[in-house]
Amino acid sequence: MLPAPATKDSVFPMPRIALIHALAHSVAPINGAFERDWPQAVRMNLLDDSLSADLAAGGGGLDGAMHERFARLARYAVDTGAEGILFTCSAFGPCIDAVARTHAPMPVLRPNVLGD
Repeated sequence: MLPAPATKDSVFPMPRIALIHALAHSVAPINGAFERDWPQAVRMNLLDDSLSADLAAGGGGLDGAMHERFARLARYAVDTGAEGILFTCSAFGPCIDAVARTHAPMPVLRPNVLGD
């Protein structure tokens, strides 16, 4: 059982940002960028390095099962107190967009829209 979601005012001095990675080699550079540009942010990293492999092997593209995996990852992040989510792999745009619609108005971003 997960603890009740934390709120910004109760636990974290800054927003808790969930960084959801599909590739292990994405973790260090993304965290480095946060450390450089927003060191006060409370980061939480989730890695599912089977996402890309399953997408390539499955042949179903970004099907319902893949959308559900992204929805579950986002729900987990929210349940742990995240106030924003950054998915760090741009190959899953439609899945990320669906998560963003579900969790609006919470910021849910793809890496290829940062800085736009």
